[in-house]
Amino acid sequence: MRSILVGAGQVGGIIGGRLMRAGHDLTLCDVDREHVEAVRSAGLRVDLPNDSFTVHPQILFPRELTEKYDLVLIAVRSEGTKDVLDMMAQHMTEDAVVVSLQNGMNLPLVANLVGVDRAVGAVVRMRSIKMAPGHVRTYQNGYLYIGHIHGHRTPQLEALHSLLDPVILTKIADNMYGVMWSKLTFTSMRMLSWIADAKMPAIWQSEANRSLFADFITEVVKVGEAAGARLEKLAEYDPNDFHPSRSRAQRMATVEEMARTWKDEKETGGGLKRGEKTEVDGIIGAVIREGERLNLATPLCRATLQVYLEIESRQRPIGMANYQELYPVS
Repeated sequence: MRSILVGAGQVGGIIGGRLMRAGHDLTLCDVDREHVEAVRSAGLRVDLPNDSFTVHPQILFPRELTEKYDLVLIAVRSEGTKDVLDMMAQHMTEDAVVVSLQNGMNLPLVANLVGVDRAVGAVVRMRSIKMAPGHVRTYQNGYLYIGHIHGHRTPQLEALHSLLDPVILTKIADNMYGVMWSKLTFTSMRMLSWIADAKMPAIWQSEANRSLFADFITEVVKVGEAAGARLEKLAEYDPNDFHPSRSRAQRMATVEEMARTWKDEKETGGGLKRGEKTEVDGIIGAVIREGERLNLATPLCRATLQVYLEIESRQRPIGMANYQELYPVS
């Protein structure tokens, strides 16, 4: 089986590195010239919580692809999904399996293009970062949920589980769409925290901020439910506790409990603080677009996205004061 991983950054590099260390033949593909050249020169260094290793893969630029692959793993930012699928169309075998290792709601797009049984979604639970060209790190060993959008088990899904589970704990989900939407509530919330560049418990010391976060998560949950998602409990919280049917006091109490139990964060501000072009449009933007499709208003998501993009374009500073602009919308 010929396999390729497109997007060898902080997620793809770690999962791909683990697969290669286990002896799997995996080609990497990336557009970042510095990263590609660093891997070609010195290998890909992968730091795990209690381990560090270097692998020396074949890594290609998209223009260098010539082979056809049976397994395509995608780990690029959400907005690049269609471009990757278009690029790989001539480099996939007829029954190739395509796996989205991305944030956001990319599985429906993949399934529409290659078919539901050949499209697999993966929800990645792992705190990772690209330290430098050729160097990725995760602060957690992490785990994956994988599944088809229709929720059934297939031989393709079982084979993928057998490939991934020995190198990173992998669970098969029979409610992949719901798991993806549940993770989307978390990723969207984390992006809301990035505009403050502070740790979550510090942000939540303010009652106004606790109220803001409760309303924000509720807005995402409302859209997900209307889209047909059956939300599932996360390690950090249960998105169902933010259902619009619950009282403000109940939803606020959930945020207060989260503030008491939240685990330490290795970084604040994420890619926004590092000055990177982030995938906010594929996360919060995806919620807004799905709300539009369903005729649901998402004013808080829209206001948050606007503030976020202004920080990203250096039109406003990062900091807790950014929440002041969102309070009236909450």
